[in-house]
Amino acid sequence: DYVVWGTLDEKLCNIVKLPKAFLNSSTPVTYTGRNANTTSITFNSATAWGNMTLASTGGTISRNADGTGIGVCSGACATDAESALDSSKSLGFKLSGGKTAGKFALGVLSLDPTVQISFTFKLLGANVGVPVVYPALPNPPAVIIPYERTVVPNLMPSTATPFDEVVVQPLGSSRFFIASIRFCTAAENCN
Repeated sequence: DYVVWGTLDEKLCNIVKLPKAFLNSSTPVTYTGRNANTTSITFNSATAWGNMTLASTGGTISRNADGTGIGVCSGACATDAESALDSSKSLGFKLSGGKTAGKFALGVLSLDPTVQISFTFKLLGANVGVPVVYPALPNPPAVIIPYERTVVPNLMPSTATPFDEVVVQPLGSSRFFIASIRFCTAAENCN
């Protein structure tokens, strides 16, 4: 369990991998099997972005079988299918300390060979622009290799503006775990 980082124009790259142990870094979480038994975790990103709050809707924060990604559980949490994000659930990532970003990247571990995702960007609790869909509508869902980390890069609000929170929600029949996140400045290649 680690954080990968480097420098780019004197800014940290800030790739935050989200396994179970890493999420325990700031606020200890007691998992019952896959289930964190909570809808909110504050963790230390170990990057220049500092502490972040992870919040779920539709259930409690969960993890996949091998602990390499997080989802939301609204049932027994006994299988990856029950513990993954689906269209009835979402995860939000919020920066603290008044920090804002210009771009965002998401690493997903999909249960299925296609994925479609909605990203809602916020600043101080208010939506910034309209939700951004990947791949952009009316395109079909993106084809990916199930259970391999796929990065969705260079995401930003529909109107380019700073944000301090991103809410991630699968669309249609998509089911996946979030394996990594990255907040970036507007000038960076965010991948």
